[in-house]
Amino acid sequence: MQLKKISEYIVDKFQKLISDLRFSLSFGSTLYAKVKILYLLVKPFFSFSKFRVHHIHVLKVKFLGYPMEISVRDNGSDVIILREMFIHQDYRETAQYFTPSVIFDVGANVGLASCYFVSLFPESEVYGFEPESSAYQIAKINFDKNVKKGKLFKLALGAESKEANMLCSEYGSGGQKLEMYDPDSNWKREKVKIQRLDELVQSEKLPIPDLLKIDVEGAEYEVLLGLGEIASKVKGIVMEVHSEELWKKCASFLDKHNFKVLRNEQKFHSEARFVYAEQPALSLTKK
Repeated sequence: MQLKKISEYIVDKFQKLISDLRFSLSFGSTLYAKVKILYLLVKPFFSFSKFRVHHIHVLKVKFLGYPMEISVRDNGSDVIILREMFIHQDYRETAQYFTPSVIFDVGANVGLASCYFVSLFPESEVYGFEPESSAYQIAKINFDKNVKKGKLFKLALGAESKEANMLCSEYGSGGQKLEMYDPDSNWKREKVKIQRLDELVQSEKLPIPDLLKIDVEGAEYEVLLGLGEIASKVKGIVMEVHSEELWKKCASFLDKHNFKVLRNEQKFHSEARFVYAEQPALSLTKK
């Protein structure tokens, strides 16, 4: 039995390696990028690997025919986000019945979701929102290089405009959250600005989003509440919801505002789930 488990483990690792190799060859635009992408993808799986958290890898890539130059840190987390965006394509089922002209990326992290969206919808305007300083710096690079129309904001979105502490880690960049959602964490704190989305749209004279992406590690419902009356004008919402209790609140909000849930699936056998919903009355315009 033990030998069988070892054998299955080896086969699984080999299959993942082949899959990563194929992706690296197709995703990288240069030989250097192909080799570097494969190196970054397999590196987190080796316990002896050492991460250089302040080192930035710049990769020339092409996805769906759209050329990009993306930057990621050598911290083990950024490449996981790259894997989720471009290999797993977590947001592949968005905008099923319409082509978004305006996309809001709430919880932009290093901006890879925004890069994914511009490769899907090259003519769209993309606005990103990321409050944590180190992630924002990389996201700014990715926006400047790849997002032709739009803007990146250094702030969080929520149900009320205020300041709060954010939990930050050089290695756990994919799981950074506001302190109120994990007050006992030993991660370092950074004071960040939170603003309601409806107030920001008015003060910055932003267009109302057709597609709203939310990945904010527990603050999803707060972001939805901050939409205010704008909620009735959003065509689609894609989000990662991080608990069953939180999903009940978000589901109630979506139902109240006439959204139809088109995708609702568990993430890796955990409480977290991917959700995509559209307002049929607004979105039923075929691409």
